Amino acid sequence: MCPASKVGVRALKPTVDVTSRAGIIPVSPNQDSVGPMAMSVRDIAHLLNVLVGPDKRDPNSIEAAEVIRADWTSNFDGLRIGVLSPEWFMKEDNISYG
Repeated sequence: MCPASKVGVRALKPTVDVTSRAGIIPVSPNQDSVGPMAMSVRDIAHLLNVLVGPDKRDPNSIEAAEVIRADWTSNFDGLRIGVLSPEWFMKEDNISYG
């Protein structure tokens, strides 16, 4: 996510095991996932259609594929994405210490 914000592209970090991690050397097996970077959210949706799914080289992706399968490009009508500004995080009433 960090490199994308520095160069002005969109990125998505999918839930762990939704995309195959075959051939990836993870820093943290419980947190790492492969996700797309693209110029638009629609391009990311197209990439997810290719990336999400079972891979016989990654047993966890096979389990996840039984639950998660969708056409990621089918829900763009009425899609709303919220972006929090850095100032939002600096407001004291938005900070939770619990």
